[in-house]
Amino acid sequence: MPLPQPPYLPDNEEDLMSSFENHAAQWFKYIRDAYDFLQHTQAAVIDAEEKATQANLQSQALEQQLKYAKEENHDLKHRHEIEKSEQLAIISYQKEQHQEMERRYFEALKEKERAVLLAAPMVSTPLPTTVPESHAEKLQAPTTRTSPPVTSASSDTSRLSERLPDPDKFDGDRKDLRRFVSQIHEKMIANRDRFPTPQSRKSYVTNRLKGQPYSQVLPYIQKGVCQLSDYEDILDILDRAFGDPNRVNNARDELFRLRQTNKDFGTFFAEFQRLALEGEMSEDALPTLLEQSINRELRSMLMHHEPPSRAYHKFANSLQDLENRRRQYGASPAPSAKTYTVTAHPVNLTVQRPPYVATPTEKKQEPASAVVGQTTTFETVLSPIPAQTKQETEIKPLKPLLYTAAVGKWREPGLSRNQAHNPRHLKVSALAIYGIPVEEENQRSDLMILPGTLESGEERIRTYAMADTGAEGRAFIDEGWALDHKLTLTPLRHSFGLRVFDGREAEVGRVTHCVWSALRIHDHLEKRVKFYVTRLAHYPIVLGLPWLKQHNPRVDFSGNSFTFDNAYCRKVLIDSWYKEGILPRNWVLEVSPNGWTSNELAIAWLKHFNKHTKARTVGARRLLIVDGHESHNTYAFHKICKEENIVLLCMPPHSSHLLQPLDVGCFSPLKRAYGDEISGLARFNTNLIKKETFLPAFKAAFNKAFTKENICASFRGAGLVPHDPEAVLSKLDVKLRTQCGQQSVQSGLIQDLRRA
Repeated sequence: MPLPQPPYLPDNEEDLMSSFENHAAQWFKYIRDAYDFLQHTQAAVIDAEEKATQANLQSQALEQQLKYAKEENHDLKHRHEIEKSEQLAIISYQKEQHQEMERRYFEALKEKERAVLLAAPMVSTPLPTTVPESHAEKLQAPTTRTSPPVTSASSDTSRLSERLPDPDKFDGDRKDLRRFVSQIHEKMIANRDRFPTPQSRKSYVTNRLKGQPYSQVLPYIQKGVCQLSDYEDILDILDRAFGDPNRVNNARDELFRLRQTNKDFGTFFAEFQRLALEGEMSEDALPTLLEQSINRELRSMLMHHEPPSRAYHKFANSLQDLENRRRQYGASPAPSAKTYTVTAHPVNLTVQRPPYVATPTEKKQEPASAVVGQTTTFETVLSPIPAQTKQETEIKPLKPLLYTAAVGKWREPGLSRNQAHNPRHLKVSALAIYGIPVEEENQRSDLMILPGTLESGEERIRTYAMADTGAEGRAFIDEGWALDHKLTLTPLRHSFGLRVFDGREAEVGRVTHCVWSALRIHDHLEKRVKFYVTRLAHYPIVLGLPWLKQHNPRVDFSGNSFTFDNAYCRKVLIDSWYKEGILPRNWVLEVSPNGWTSNELAIAWLKHFNKHTKARTVGARRLLIVDGHESHNTYAFHKICKEENIVLLCMPPHSSHLLQPLDVGCFSPLKRAYGDEISGLARFNTNLIKKETFLPAFKAAFNKAFTKENICASFRGAGLVPHDPEAVLSKLDVKLRTQCGQQSVQSGLIQDLRRA
């Protein structure tokens, strides 16, 4: 718009006033044009200022991008220099190796030439001598020998190696796989000249298979020719299909359960040593395990014959000597047979007491369970049996006592548990403190020896525990064993003493410390257990009655098993839910008591996120975009983000369905795929979906839903890749009203976002 010009330029005020009177219309038009020009100029100035502001913001954004690009370039150069130095080091190392191999090769050639020369037979040839003619006629001409021509070929190539017997065919027995693989390797090494080509080796191995193992390899065989590179690939396929992925842990479990019983020590020790090698056990722990595994006779001999050394092999040799001495001097004539009269009432022989006659009476109080998990217990009235005959016996009732089988806990029936319990003392069984010898079958049934693992930080300590219904403490741990494994001992605020079942003070002294650690029994994990530190006999850990009551395990005495299936244990994550490769290794499961997420689960998720993204960070920080749930706004959550250089960005309320790719394009296919899996299970009469059933179904649905196409479509629908803000802004319906409410205008925020 051009600048308006006045109709007349007066020299003074009188000329201006006369010009207004004579040319009023022209001056009116000039004033109106000047006002319009001012308005237009003001709007242009405002627009220019807005453009300058936007240009400044863009300049700052470009400067920030340039800064990040420089940092990334610097990091790339640094990594390139590191990779270059590593490659140069590798090249230098390979050159040295190549030169070393060439040197060895030339030395081998020289050795070969020397061997060929030494292998040639050396025979002396008689030299001609001057003999008189008459005497020469009488002598016979000597037979001269010449050495055969020397060949450069080795004598080994002229004949094949001695043929090893063929290994038995492998039919799919998992326990037989290691034998088969070892014999195949021995065959291929000893008879390598009989199998010069990979095809001959593969054909031989496949012909030693039958049944399921051959079916595993059959897809790789076409027209009689195996398509794999060599026979080791066939062994790898067999190992994946029939191998034991948990061989070390299984061997350790068998080692912890192994007992000598009535076997001779040589046979027992051979099995013990095999399991120790397969379980990769430390040699320092083997003497203790060996001592716990021998039978009662050898253990009693150790009380009078101190071994010369506690080293593993020397200790085993001393036990073998004791076994030999026992067999040499322990032979005695068989006792004569005796006839015993069986009374109508059974006698409790689990504790060392004089003979009694046990008479069942009515159950007046609720006694403690006789054995862990047993629901029926009898209150007995005991009376001594004099030396007279049965007709002369007078039964005198004594004060009734309650006994628990095998562990010897007792209390008077007139007292409650709180009244009978002394707060300064805890009762434990004599077996836990003094190590009363018991038969091996009792160790496996009545005492319930449980193999387990203590988990302290990253350290895993394999051990075993005794379930003791006679212990009033929750859990105990042996002091020497805890110090040997460098466990942290925490002082107690108030110390207390220990008493055995008959009320006597235990000789182990007062309990002054405790150990906090996680306890895993098979697949049951308790993350924090308080163990009282004392001196135990044969068992590193003793689990008392309070621990058993809290977990309330289901005990199967016929199968010798514990099952943790009560309400308390259902809050714990069980490893058997996802064993044998049901879930990928980088997946982590957590348990929620009510099925909803919590602040603790959010912290666990953040730690898992940090673990798997920290090594892939480009630059100094990572950006984590979350929704506005309260678990993302806790102090602990923000503290971890700050410590790990994670920038936390919270999405606006009610926008995750538009901004989050999972909500945009992945969750809906996942729900449909999971519904299809559940429908398939229902067709096979699987009406109850348990945790063991849910995880395989969810994994199958996840693989169907989270495909490359769905993931790319989700990022495209959220306007992230490629960058398309309009895909989200077009779905928003945001309107603002003026204060007077007379008119409605579109939000300037959306316009600014679109212009950006």
